[in-house]
Amino acid sequence: MKRGLQRHPAFRPAYDTSGPVPVIYGSGNCLITRPVFTGLADPAFDLRFNLLGGGDTDFFLRCRQAGMKFHWAAEAVITETVPHSRTNPGWLLLRGLRIGAINYHVQRKAAKTAWSRAGLLAKMFALLPMSLVRAGRLVFTEQRAVIAMHPMIVAVGSALAAIGIEPQPYKASKIAS
Repeated sequence: MKRGLQRHPAFRPAYDTSGPVPVIYGSGNCLITRPVFTGLADPAFDLRFNLLGGGDTDFFLRCRQAGMKFHWAAEAVITETVPHSRTNPGWLLLRGLRIGAINYHVQRKAAKTAWSRAGLLAKMFALLPMSLVRAGRLVFTEQRAVIAMHPMIVAVGSALAAIGIEPQPYKASKIAS
């Protein structure tokens, strides 16, 4: 991996210490007991997330809403090879936009009333100026623009998803015959 990118949110673990945590965001390298799947409606992973990704995030948030608990094991050894293509600014930009779109869709799914959906829309657009402040602070602590810009990119991804524009990285490309 390119030097300094270990601290980028796309590669950094969600938590630094072991113990109970509020939620798990992704399904890579996790252990789930069978009763979890019987405690949720079928299908466990919402198919509406198939082209965007984020079905695991939605799954874990529904688990939390069902009263399930999560535990993080920081001492677990995970070795992963990150392809060079996933360390370039373009991939990191699309990843941030996708995270923002996933955040929007997970929250949109939970917004059951017109008022809550309107509030969510306002929140998504309010995140844009707030992300500028956060990115400004990160410039000084991270000293890498690609890391500092991540909150802004995620906020843009949420706002774009709110108006129907989003990446679909898992959509199969058409093969010329």
